[in-house]
Amino acid sequence: MNNTSPRPYGWPAFALLVLLGLSAPYAIAATSDPADSSATGAFATEAETILTPYQIYLSEVSPDPRDIAGPYEEDLVHQTVIEFYEARNHQPAWIKDGKLQPNAQDLLDTLPYAPTEGLRTEDYRPEELAKLLDAFRASRPTETDIMAMDYALSQTYFVVAAHMTRGRVDTSSVRLPWYSTPRPMPSHEVLHTALNRRRVPQSLGELAPDRKEYQDLKKNLERYRNLAAGGGWVEVPGGPTLRPDKSPDSLRVATMEKRLHQEGFLSAVAGDGVLSESLQEAVKRFQESRGLLVDGQAGRVSIEEMNVSVEDRIQQIEMNMERWRWMPEDFGERHLRVNIPAFKLELWDGGDAPDTTIRVVVGRKKWETPVFSDSMRYVVVNPYWRVPSTVAGKTILTKILEDSTYLASSNFEIFTDWGRDAEKVDPATVDWESISATDFPYKLVQRPGPSNALGSVKFLFPNKFAIYLHDTPSSSAFKRWTRGYSHGCVRVEDPMRLAEFAFAADTLMTPEKFSKAVKSRRHRTFTLPEPVPVHLIYFTVEEQDGEVRFYRDIYRVDRDLARAIEKRRPLPKSE
Repeated sequence: MNNTSPRPYGWPAFALLVLLGLSAPYAIAATSDPADSSATGAFATEAETILTPYQIYLSEVSPDPRDIAGPYEEDLVHQTVIEFYEARNHQPAWIKDGKLQPNAQDLLDTLPYAPTEGLRTEDYRPEELAKLLDAFRASRPTETDIMAMDYALSQTYFVVAAHMTRGRVDTSSVRLPWYSTPRPMPSHEVLHTALNRRRVPQSLGELAPDRKEYQDLKKNLERYRNLAAGGGWVEVPGGPTLRPDKSPDSLRVATMEKRLHQEGFLSAVAGDGVLSESLQEAVKRFQESRGLLVDGQAGRVSIEEMNVSVEDRIQQIEMNMERWRWMPEDFGERHLRVNIPAFKLELWDGGDAPDTTIRVVVGRKKWETPVFSDSMRYVVVNPYWRVPSTVAGKTILTKILEDSTYLASSNFEIFTDWGRDAEKVDPATVDWESISATDFPYKLVQRPGPSNALGSVKFLFPNKFAIYLHDTPSSSAFKRWTRGYSHGCVRVEDPMRLAEFAFAADTLMTPEKFSKAVKSRRHRTFTLPEPVPVHLIYFTVEEQDGEVRFYRDIYRVDRDLARAIEKRRPLPKSE
């Protein structure tokens, strides 16, 4: 076939031609001259197979005829559509004898329900698709019209399917190092089955993450949208802390009471401006729901959290639903889970809730704890701490300059490098004033002992980030409501409970035996009999004990993701 007049790509051109009932200027010939070797083009085989018109169409079609797929998903979606038509011998799927089948309308009718899954209906341009379907029904479609219409419906289906399973942008859309295995793109067989059984809407709904955490978010998304539809909640004026031992501003108290009632923390409103016991209890419930210090006193931070709009909370839920699509389907029946913005470690041993929750300290801003999964394999008692060069230069050097005895009093040794034959360096021979914080030339090792930064126990799941869980000699940080203070590793408040969980499959390692090993002050490494999956995750919304919890977006992941979705392209990673 000599295709001397290439069809102009892009859906708007097709739409205009369909609406006018014209197609000849861009139609691809349905027949070809076998004598013309160029007829099969790039698809030619040794036998010079003659291609069907639809094969030729698919080889030339724009990956995105309706402009609804972004750069992230367009190649994946287009390839799935190609496989879909190959499996059905390049026959139309949504159109029979030139007429649209009911499945086409079912797909269109499904798009307005996208927001229930935290997606945006407008991303799939339902109004435009409706006009195109109407125009197609009213026209005398050519073979090429049928190809284009059928392809567009399949492509729309798989764009929605991709969003439901893998999300709308790549994990690089957030600046936090995020390494997870997203769920796979649904195969073309999913659409085959849906069309044969006329289950297009149901098949898309079934692609959502089959996790309780996702379903909890979906339920709360509906609840907060209903709150928004009802006007949201009032804003509480700023001012001094509202506390019972002082005479608080009665107008501010009454406004706060109304605010808490609107979100369901109070069953009734007295309206008298009195900071009653029931109102204080409501403040405590609110503070707990936001991961704040629970004291019943409405200070600056509590009021700021109350004044986050319902629209912002809705977006926060949507961003968390999006990130659950990035996560692996199975965390393992028995596993550890660190939710970074919630500052907590959960020990899961089957079931829908953790068996134990332990407070943790995570990485501070610029030392972010990354998101990834691995398996814990070793537990080290009385560990050595090999100080990362960046920490040595930016933190330890400052302490050395302030106190010349710091290294000795803190049990540090200095070496020329990390090799077995590395020379030990006498700190008295070093001109510390001349050392650059950004180019620290020595290797610091802190010996086991009471002052060791890793405490008495270190839990290893070897990974490229050199991240691990560990004890700490300083417990004061665990009493704070916000706990982003480390250099990336995760400090654990109750390492002995974690060790008990890790060694559960080892009948020889009793809690008493492990405690004895720790008290010996002897450095030892134990191998776990069974690796324990570890998941470092980042979710700022969750349901706990039947109530929704919102946490502060300490690494601004929600913000980055919302911006990326708005732009429909991944943001670059920061250096």
